[in-house]
Amino acid sequence: MPGLTRTVTLGRAETLSLPADVNRDGAPVRRGSRCWAAASTPGASAIPGDAQWALRTLDWIGRAENLVLVGPSGTGKSHLAEAIAHAAIDLDLRVSWFSLETLTATIARSRIDATTGKVVERIVRSELIVVDDIGLLPVGADEAEALYRLVDAAYEKRSLIVTSNLHPARFDTIFPKGLATAAVDRLLHHAHVIVTEGQSHRLTEALDGRGTQRLGSTEETSLG
Repeated sequence: MPGLTRTVTLGRAETLSLPADVNRDGAPVRRGSRCWAAASTPGASAIPGDAQWALRTLDWIGRAENLVLVGPSGTGKSHLAEAIAHAAIDLDLRVSWFSLETLTATIARSRIDATTGKVVERIVRSELIVVDDIGLLPVGADEAEALYRLVDAAYEKRSLIVTSNLHPARFDTIFPKGLATAAVDRLLHHAHVIVTEGQSHRLTEALDGRGTQRLGSTEETSLG
């Protein structure tokens, strides 16, 4: 693939925590095409189709560029991130997936035996690291430190995907300003930023009555 200087074959899921089907040996089930088809379904994402297909080439991963997906909940950010992650796995690239909370917990555990540097180094062995849903829950200094350590270690070496309902330029409103500024400076230097708009596709389906199957009168079950 153009731009990729090397690949790492995914063996046991040492750093992988991807929301996906996983075989017993730790290797993910290859379902990238199915994820892309779902991500491209009209109404399932507010992200333009041409942008999705341009990202699908994964050339930007070979250049250690980042992808930042910003917008309201339910507009397809995590769905696209998952599709890209599976496409990378299908090319035998190693992928690590975190929420900000699980990343923070991973870094916090490493402080107990003073292995933080080694843990971060192991994470950035992955060609692609995803940090999903920044800004949904309250954050503090620990979360800011965890994000900064990852962004700093990956800078110009590995690709990050960050999804957030808050633009990184406003991370200093939820993180301590010094760490936020340093992390965002490195994150955005070589980043593709896509801002989504619109109503949540999940809420839209619910309001249209498409969130559940219609209950059949013959299948109703009485309680008691």
